Amino acid sequence: MIKLYLTSCTKANEHEMGHRLAKYALYDTYGKRAELSHDERGKPYFVGEANIFISVSHSNERCLAAISDGEIGADIEYMNGDATRLVRLAERYFTPSETEYVKLAPETRFYEIWCAKESYIKYTGEGFSRPLSSFSVLESDLCFSHFTKSGYAVCICAEEAAAMPPRLIML
Repeated sequence: MIKLYLTSCTKANEHEMGHRLAKYALYDTYGKRAELSHDERGKPYFVGEANIFISVSHSNERCLAAISDGEIGADIEYMNGDATRLVRLAERYFTPSETEYVKLAPETRFYEIWCAKESYIKYTGEGFSRPLSSFSVLESDLCFSHFTKSGYAVCICAEEAAAMPPRLIML
């Protein structure tokens, strides 16, 4: 089971809103309340809730919280940028095979790969301590669920595909 919560935020309150949205997701999904904390690498978790997992992301005045009964990573990115700039970024941060994939349709595929990479490092808890070019999401054993919504790309990384598609709740 994966539920996604999406809401508006501002640059000034995106971190606070992410915490509030995570706590709301916990209550709405499981009827529980718990403190949100972070491990030594910054990965969020609910204190006392070992079998409930959370991932939070924000981009350009949108905040996303993904909650699940299995390990999860989530990312949201506002889709803006011209093809030339996106290919240059891919060449800098992606593996050669990912870059070639992006070159075929930069305006969509760049965000598909970027969100998958960020959701992956959130899933593993490594964060940006692991360079994005050091692994390929095209060759990963993990499952990635992609979608776009109102000019934003979203990706969820999990160990296996959910029996049901992720449920999106917009607040």
